[in-house]
Amino acid sequence: MKNACLLVLCFFMHFPLLSCSPLTNNSDDPSQVKNLDNLYLNNEKAITLVQPEYKGTVSVEEAIANRISQRRFSEDPINTRELSQILWAAYGVGIDGVTSATRTVPSAAGRYPLEIFIITGELEEDISLSAGIYYFDSLNHQLSLVSKGDQRQAMAQAAPQYDFIRQAPVSIVLAAEIGGRSERFVYMDVGHVTQNVHLQAEALGLGSVAVGGFKADMLRALLKTKFEPLIIIPVGNI
Repeated sequence: MKNACLLVLCFFMHFPLLSCSPLTNNSDDPSQVKNLDNLYLNNEKAITLVQPEYKGTVSVEEAIANRISQRRFSEDPINTRELSQILWAAYGVGIDGVTSATRTVPSAAGRYPLEIFIITGELEEDISLSAGIYYFDSLNHQLSLVSKGDQRQAMAQAAPQYDFIRQAPVSIVLAAEIGGRSERFVYMDVGHVTQNVHLQAEALGLGSVAVGGFKADMLRALLKTKFEPLIIIPVGNI
């Protein structure tokens, strides 16, 4: 019995549980732990997105069964309601958990290390959110402007082999600070978020695809961030 307890203890010491608990310090350097890009937080000019819906008309099973990677997008823009719903599914706040408000995705050790940017053209019938690059403040469900103007062509230059990136009305970029013992968990979080985006897009009748091949330095400069871009998720009508 004693040996069994010791074995279980060792297991959990080496493999932290996935959880939705508040941010905890699991980095090599405690002073380097961060969750959101302070440059864009508490921005008085931030755009508050419409509240997401918590009940849809497509079941989880239907979304899973029908989801495919879409590499052709129409020129029709998506609207802010759809954008709001997808960003909430990606990294938003869900129900209140045992310790605090939880998120729509789990995160290893509750760190939530990802930064979320969107690169968008003009949205359908919306003058409050013009074409540009935005940072998503997931806790407040707000967008803060990074750069004005349609930057999709510039983004496509970072991944010239994927022309559909330029065609998609919106692309979501996940980025994070890379390094330290917990680096491997960051990629797990990328998987959680990416899957949620795919399933929510499918439920809304939109298409999406995950792109991992791009010139990270070019994309980092375009986003004006110190964080490492990890994946691009184009989303749009098909």
